Amino acid sequence: MSLSPEPQLKGIVTKLE
Repeated sequence: MSLSPEPQLKGIVTKLE
């Protein structure tokens, strides 16, 4: 799942929240 840095950041933010 390394298409772009945007989805990765969103996934991290969702996990943090």
